[in-house]
Parts: sequence; C-alpha cells; structure tokens
Amino acid sequence: MRAIRQLPPDCRHVFVLHRFEDMPLDEIAAHLGIDQALAEARLAEALARLCRAVDEAEARQSSERK
Repeated sequence: MRAIRQLPPDCRHVFVLHRFEDMPLDEIAAHLGIDQALAEARLAEALARLCRAVDEAEARQSSERK
C-alpha cells in the first residue's frame, strides 16, 4: 500500500480505478477525460513502478537476512 501511495497522482488514480474498482481502461479514460492510450500508459507506468518497489523491498529483506 505504501508503494501505491507513492505513485504519481495520475498513475495512482488510473491504477486504483482499474485494480480496485474493476473499471476497464476505456471507462477510466472517459471518466478522467483523457485518451485511452494515455490511460494505458499511466497504468503501465504504475505497474512498472510497483514492480520496482517490490523488487527493492525484496532485495532489502534479503540483505537484512544475511
């Protein structure tokens, strides 16, 4: 949840609507008044940032165990 809160607001909003509200990207785009391609790009950016955050957290935990 901390990583989600740290996302840029535009990425976080698209991510939350898509993942937690089950809203399809075309509806998200219409809801936000943006192009669907931009909604897709923001979701992709959110996912990439979240993956990096998870990888970094796992690396920290691994180094702490050693």
